[in-house]
Amino acid sequence: MGIELTESIATYLRAKFKNEMAGAPARAAFPDHFSLLLLQECDHLVNVLVAAYRNRKTTSWAVDSYAAYLADTSPKSTGRNERYEEQIKKMYPPLQGSGSETYETQPFVVVDLEGNILVWYMPACLLKPRQ
Repeated sequence: MGIELTESIATYLRAKFKNEMAGAPARAAFPDHFSLLLLQECDHLVNVLVAAYRNRKTTSWAVDSYAAYLADTSPKSTGRNERYEEQIKKMYPPLQGSGSETYETQPFVVVDLEGNILVWYMPACLLKPRQ
């Protein structure tokens, strides 16, 4: 029942996420073979997904531009070339927080200027028994 269960879970999560994002009052139908614990886990995961999706952090650059720049300059990108790393940081700066470092504890996504999701941060998206 491995792949079938995985597909069933994915279908339920997709439908529930879509309903939650649309503000739809209708509940996503869940398969009869789901245990109550599995249903709770799925609902919790969707709540974290929705919270992350609604809490967007946006870069000042597009990932396609970043990838093209790295591809064009790949011989320099050793991770040890300080001048090159500084140049990249200026052209493609990290997200800015209130201080020199940003600490987040709530779920969020990082998107680029074109809306591409680069990172999902979803702390505690799995309940303790699943971890």
